[in-house]
Amino acid sequence: MKKTVAWGKTALLLLFPISLLTSCSEESPSKISRTIKQIKIWETDAKESSLEATISFSYDATGKLSQISGDNADGNPILDINYTYPDGQQSFLFTYATEGNNLARISGTLENGRAYSCQFTDYPSSIAYTYTDDGYLNRSNRKDLVMEYAWEKGQLISIKATSRIYNTEYKASAIPNNYSIDLSVLPHLLENDEYRQIMNTYCWLAGILGNRSKRIAEDDTYDYTYSFDEYGRINSIELKQLLSSTDSAFRFYISYEE
Repeated sequence: MKKTVAWGKTALLLLFPISLLTSCSEESPSKISRTIKQIKIWETDAKESSLEATISFSYDATGKLSQISGDNADGNPILDINYTYPDGQQSFLFTYATEGNNLARISGTLENGRAYSCQFTDYPSSIAYTYTDDGYLNRSNRKDLVMEYAWEKGQLISIKATSRIYNTEYKASAIPNNYSIDLSVLPHLLENDEYRQIMNTYCWLAGILGNRSKRIAEDDTYDYTYSFDEYGRINSIELKQLLSSTDSAFRFYISYEE
């Protein structure tokens, strides 16, 4: 699977303190916020580090994701997504703009908080979703692409697609996936916009594609390294691509609402 970053690069020295903590995130006090406010994405190698993007998240009064905005290293906007639910829990509408693209829309129907159909305005075919009896995404069906999701004891273990370049195996980390957004989606943020549409990263981030993995599901394309703040929350995740001829890696630095 080809992993590419769609954002421009500006080389910067990486001066970001990392607080290491051996305890897992489930040990943090309940009063400590687990609502992610911002993620900074850096690419690093043996010689330098470059900031790729800063992604910010906003929520409504009920805790639902209401906006995602992104800037590149120069502070120029590269992403703006606004989430609305016109009929309460019956439908959804996301409007988004990305670098070099006009404003587009994702719309669809909801049932029990889950998406059952989805339509991108800039792609002619709709996507239909089915779920397991216990609420996990089972299948996404687009006219030219079918993806099947396999789960084991509430943990995502694989995605198999009719186009094999989207096949992915997953392994379960030891880290509970109980933050305001599903951290299993992070590898998608390294991809171009076409890939993010096929994987429907935007709906995944909004939490409307069924139950999430109980623990962070690690894409087996990468080796994962975590660090934690003084409250036991993840404050950075490094994804180093396996079977790569370089020492490059991507680091996600996470900050939280107070």
